[in-house]
Amino acid sequence: MTTSTDIIIIGGGIAGTSAAAALAEHNHVVVLEQEAQPGYHSTGRSAATFAPYYGPEIIQQLSALSKPLLTTQHHVLSDQPFTSPKGELMLGRAEDANEIEKHIALGMQPLSLQEAHEYVPLIRGDNISSILYTDNMLDIDVDVLHQSYIKRFKTLGSQLVCNAPVTALHFENNHWQVSAGDEVWHAPIVVNAAGAWADHVAVMAGAKPVGIQPKRRSAALVPYLPDSNMPEWPMVFGAAENFYCTPFGNGLMVSPADATPVDPQDAWPEDMDIAQGIDEFQKYINYDIDRVDHQWAGLRSFAPDGDPVVGFDPDVNGFFWLAGQGGYGIQTSPAMAGLCKQLIQCNENRKGLFDIEAAPSICKQVDPGRFS
Repeated sequence: MTTSTDIIIIGGGIAGTSAAAALAEHNHVVVLEQEAQPGYHSTGRSAATFAPYYGPEIIQQLSALSKPLLTTQHHVLSDQPFTSPKGELMLGRAEDANEIEKHIALGMQPLSLQEAHEYVPLIRGDNISSILYTDNMLDIDVDVLHQSYIKRFKTLGSQLVCNAPVTALHFENNHWQVSAGDEVWHAPIVVNAAGAWADHVAVMAGAKPVGIQPKRRSAALVPYLPDSNMPEWPMVFGAAENFYCTPFGNGLMVSPADATPVDPQDAWPEDMDIAQGIDEFQKYINYDIDRVDHQWAGLRSFAPDGDPVVGFDPDVNGFFWLAGQGGYGIQTSPAMAGLCKQLIQCNENRKGLFDIEAAPSICKQVDPGRFS
């Protein structure tokens, strides 16, 4: 069976579905997802926070562009809010002085141990030389956000196809032929939003891989201490990026903040990583964890320089990269979608929800041609 459309997006995670929501405003879009449900890999396993100070400078810029839609303008996509207030608390030792100074410059405020105990009474006093705090972090309801993107492009007449792993891509007569499952899809533009599999998709399309590297991030859910304020804790993390913890559903999520290079896969945590994260956590927090209720892992995919890869391939016609979000794809998804729409230029002079004014410097910095 052969079906024609305007744009094919490969990948039904937050990147692909947000791009579809933007592009569907004036185009028919088909999103092809290899799994039985969208967002199965990275999107569905995220710590679900908006952290304006995290990541390289361009991620901070894209996060700032994304914040309005995630907060004050959420109603244009959903009756349910996407975010809720959350604090962020950094614990540093003497050797973390440079990182502490960097985050003070970004706007985090120093706290005394006594002040910090008002937020997290279990902080250990030994070996901690600096404590910083900000209330600029937000919790993100990833499922509501993801489903809102999907609902929007479906309402606009576009399509999500699951259980559709792409097996071949061929460009002929200015159109892509994309084989997925028992169907062949035709479109002049393919958007590669395949996450950890982005380089694999590129090779199938005859494009040069840019070096997207998936990295495993592990997490464990441990029980709240009875009669504690743990459900109200801010996110707590080590300045050395050696652990973080945050309230997560009915327990406290503890992560070693690992970034282990792996092949594209259905990621599973290593017991050693979980043990290391708990050990680091207990060096800062006076909680002797004796039980793990659940553990999991997800993939965060990085380009060689750590910046996203967004734009048309310099050598392959109609092949558009939307990859390498590096674990920040959820909090940057509105801006990434708008940037995708801006660079494809298929909606020129027609306004829509995701229109942004990305500076030329941003477009240049994320351009896949930088790897040529």
